[in-house]
Amino acid sequence: MVDNERLEFIRLWADYVRTHEDREWSRQQNKVIDSQINSVREFYRRYPEIKKRILERYRLKGLKK
Repeated sequence: MVDNERLEFIRLWADYVRTHEDREWSRQQNKVIDSQINSVREFYRRYPEIKKRILERYRLKGLKK
């Protein structure tokens, strides 16, 4: 069920991208991306100990933040 809903959304989005100007759909995409970034920032603000654990795990794997 979820997979079908996801595929339908992808089809709708692809149709939207094909039928609207780049600037219009790009603005919509930016809103989604900005919202996701803000959600992560708020999560880290509320739970700094989790942020610390995540960053430590990246450091242990040799990844940079």
